[in-house]
Amino acid sequence: MKHLLFLALLAGGLAVGNQAVAGNAKGKPVVTSPRVVEAWFKTAAEKLQLKPFHVVMVEKHHVGFLPDGRLVLVTGEFARPTGLRGPTILAMVLDAEGKVAELVVLESADDPPWVKRVAAQLPELRNQGVTTRARPVLAVSRATYSSKGFTGAVNGTLDAFAPLHARLRVTEGKLCLDGTPLKTVFLAGDKDGKK
Repeated sequence: MKHLLFLALLAGGLAVGNQAVAGNAKGKPVVTSPRVVEAWFKTAAEKLQLKPFHVVMVEKHHVGFLPDGRLVLVTGEFARPTGLRGPTILAMVLDAEGKVAELVVLESADDPPWVKRVAAQLPELRNQGVTTRARPVLAVSRATYSSKGFTGAVNGTLDAFAPLHARLRVTEGKLCLDGTPLKTVFLAGDKDGKK
């Protein structure tokens, strides 16, 4: 055989050579470019049909907030889970208590038919919160690695965000960290992105 693909199970994930292609949400976030982050939040606003909202920096992470206390997170800012072919990036809206109210796929490197099948199961991941310890796991037949990527994106983000959530409050239309208002970096959902 000219082409030999070596597959091995390592630490609960599938590996091709030495590159993990499925597994957990540990590791550095996916994001490196502020433009990518801004595009993700704007896509989230559009897909979730949210009115324009402010996005601030909270200890190296972008967090969107709405006047009613809901927060908007992009999983690529907090976790780096992968499906079969690469990262899965989701947007999630947390209610005032820190529970997942809405989820939407922003991008995935996995095959579109599998992404669609797994995305249809996203409602199963709602209502878990930043303090929830026993969280549901998506299990979609024939889309195992995509399912792990989606589940890892949500759980990894909630775990990473939990320490910050306890310190955040929306007060007088501003998101505050330990009582100090945070400066808006950009508006998501605004056509030209100006503050």
